[in-house]
Amino acid sequence: MNAHTKSSTKTADAYQPIACNFYDYLEADAALGNVSKIKYVDHNGVVETISGVIKDLHARHGEEFLLLDDGQVLRLDAILEFNGMTAGQTC
Repeated sequence: MNAHTKSSTKTADAYQPIACNFYDYLEADAALGNVSKIKYVDHNGVVETISGVIKDLHARHGEEFLLLDDGQVLRLDAILEFNGMTAGQTC
């Protein structure tokens, strides 16, 4: 399921840490194996909405990512909403 909308938010290349409590929700859903609905901004600035199971959360080169069951990797600061919850910035 994809929804394409042009967006000017979160298109900067520098990683912006996400709120700790938002990370906790991602981590909890990963542990439970729930299917999650995620709205995010792709590398072209297009807003996408996908559903999937979070298989892993990891950091690489100072950036945080999640891995979905379909193999897709999302940078955490690109996430706008997770299961209807708006993403927050910093702890």
